[in-house]
Amino acid sequence: MTREEIKSSIIEILNDTLPETEIGVLEDNVPISQQLEMDSMDFLDIIMAIKMKYKVEVLERDYENITSINSTIDYLKTKLANA
Repeated sequence: MTREEIKSSIIEILNDTLPETEIGVLEDNVPISQQLEMDSMDFLDIIMAIKMKYKVEVLERDYENITSINSTIDYLKTKLANA
């Protein structure tokens, strides 16, 4: 998958997971939680959606790699390449 395909998928996951939030335009290098009003349950819902969509295991120690759009793309590209 390309970076743009993964980014599009992440935006889709955010829209599905946070339907009451206006996603708009997100900055790629700023933590998503700073750009959107998210709590810890929202974050876990996003992690679960990523796990289901990409069929990858996301360990708790890896959560720090899933903060911004770019860090999430980098993390998923590595996971998918090793799958």
